Amino acid sequence: MIDFNKIAELLETMAVYVDDIEWNKTAEQRRTHQEKVNQLAARYTDKLGEDLDEKSIEKLSGLDSDVLDEILKVAAIASDESLEAIGGPADDSDTSDSPTNIKEAADQAEDKFLNWIIS
Repeated sequence: MIDFNKIAELLETMAVYVDDIEWNKTAEQRRTHQEKVNQLAARYTDKLGEDLDEKSIEKLSGLDSDVLDEILKVAAIASDESLEAIGGPADDSDTSDSPTNIKEAADQAEDKFLNWIIS
């Protein structure tokens, strides 16, 4: 005859075992993820001399581990050399008279296009 109590105990023991394995695996992933975030925060502090704010740390913590790896690679490259600007506006008039709303931006774009066609 089948002893359902023993089967239930066995299933309960297996469930606890699997839960422990999954909890340890998840805890290790969280620890590794947090280490990556801490590395980025430390590089930020080293480069700029100020601490990364909590909101930014929270956003970094929400990123996928693969994305964090890529950001760490870029940060490692950037920390090895000083960054240089690679360009600016084509002419100074591009930076003046910045539009303050969508209508102004559309009007400016249309004016620039018409002037380009005429010239």
